Amino acid sequence: MRQTKMMEISFWRFGGLSLLAGLWLLLGSGCATTQEPAQPVAPETFADTCSSVISDPETAARMATLLGDLTQIVKDRVAYLETYDKSLDALTSAYATPEDEIRDLIADYNDSRAEAQDRVVEISGEIRNLLTVDEWKALNSLRVQEIEFIMSTVRWL
Repeated sequence: MRQTKMMEISFWRFGGLSLLAGLWLLLGSGCATTQEPAQPVAPETFADTCSSVISDPETAARMATLLGDLTQIVKDRVAYLETYDKSLDALTSAYATPEDEIRDLIADYNDSRAEAQDRVVEISGEIRNLLTVDEWKALNSLRVQEIEFIMSTVRWL
């Protein structure tokens, strides 16, 4: 009986620790965490990359512009997230903060995120309409660091 009781206690300790660890991971890695700042990418880099893969100069220029737009969205989001993180921390650490202020801040965050996501979807559609399948594959096969950075970064928006 004593061994069964010890096993129950150990199980609940382990379960409790697992639950706390899970909550810490969930809350600690949320959308409000500050991301690494977006590194500036020269427009010439996009233009050179696009013109090396895309034969039509107008299409290559438009593609470079769209990639620049994605970069700007990332920069804007990172700046917004830094401000949001500080504001949320200030509001939640003040005892007298009304719930409505916190709710308004979170609603603004959600609206801003939705706008950025909509713009990313629009740009993705423009890119698909702009490029042929072969151009898209060729561009992806280059795996240029800047393009990879942009495409991986927009996923967390």
